[in-house]
Amino acid sequence: MSKRPARVNADAAAWHRLRGSLTVGHALVVAAVPAVVTDSVESVPILIGPWLILALSWLAWPVILIRHPGRSALRTVLPLVISVILMSPWIPYVLPLTAIGLIGFAP
Repeated sequence: MSKRPARVNADAAAWHRLRGSLTVGHALVVAAVPAVVTDSVESVPILIGPWLILALSWLAWPVILIRHPGRSALRTVLPLVISVILMSPWIPYVLPLTAIGLIGFAP
């Protein structure tokens, strides 16, 4: 069994940290756009179509982080938890427009 060189593992970890940072950045943009466009959390965002696409596209990040070769539990969970916290005020607007919100869970 051949082990991967330490440099390859360090590079993979660095790339994973970059992707984790992009995950948090994406969530920050999702949270900031409606806050800038609207007056309060209770009002529906004006740019609902593009914003909804942006918000739902965040769901690709968990898959990207979990499948990356430089993953570790901390490097995967920490950016996801921070992102969910950042986006939590807007989850009530996004969830009803997903498949789960529209048709419910499978029987």
